[in-house]
Amino acid sequence: MSCGHIGFSGSGDAEFEDLRSARFRLGLRRLALRVLRRGYCPDDAAHLVALCNGPLSTLHVDFAGYAKDLLWASSSEQAGELLKAIHIDEDRWTTWAKSSDVAVDARGKDLVIIRIGEAAWGRLLPLVQHFLATAMTHLEDQGHAPQLDYAPICIEFVKALEVELGGVLGGFRDALDGKSLDHDTEDQAEQSLTAFLAGKKPPTLGTISYLLRSPKADASELRKTLHDYLAGLPNGTFMTNNKFVKRGLQRVINKYRNGGAHDSPISNETCRECVEVLIGTLDAPGYIPQVVAWRG
Repeated sequence: MSCGHIGFSGSGDAEFEDLRSARFRLGLRRLALRVLRRGYCPDDAAHLVALCNGPLSTLHVDFAGYAKDLLWASSSEQAGELLKAIHIDEDRWTTWAKSSDVAVDARGKDLVIIRIGEAAWGRLLPLVQHFLATAMTHLEDQGHAPQLDYAPICIEFVKALEVELGGVLGGFRDALDGKSLDHDTEDQAEQSLTAFLAGKKPPTLGTISYLLRSPKADASELRKTLHDYLAGLPNGTFMTNNKFVKRGLQRVINKYRNGGAHDSPISNETCRECVEVLIGTLDAPGYIPQVVAWRG
């Protein structure tokens, strides 16, 4: 084994470089302490990537970690590219996802329950319980630190919403019980939903946002049947409301996810706004507890 050094171009400003170095060391120390306190979890790799892509601006890290962990922690939009990069087929990944054991941080669980209550917590999918509990723990540990990026935390909240919306589509699939519906073969969103109904991965959040919208008069049988299913749910009014389906989900995608998913930092203020919008409180429930209300 050989050891060596890697050089990075500097700015020529000694004071700035000292500050950048101090910020990197602080972020690395916080990450290490977090792992020591509660053990390693897949999302730690995402935090390490975000940390490297901040101060080390001339070194771009695409991903770091175990293949299962990386895929499990990735958004659906990122999964396809990642599968291709690490040469794993989609069927194998689907098997991994279904067989994974989900660990839920106890402190994070309490933080979520304070906001949404025991009943709503019990309706959440196990993977969503993990995402929310982990994100709330990370947010509390990180506190208010303007020099740090809150994108990895914010994206966890968005992933939780995406998984729960995928669960709603899973309920639609179960209700169809194998029945085949005519769909528009030229419509990518309908193709994605049809593939999911046949056992493939769920549509992405952007695609789901499109699928949940009210169908036009000449829409396909698939779109009309989906809309009727959504309207008939206990929370059908919310699930078909344009305030959520159009404006709400686009806000989530553009403000709370896209920036962080494409190497742009997300501030503490934006992340905490994301918490209020997606989780909310007992008096003002966010999108996630309103979505899971379909389970009664």
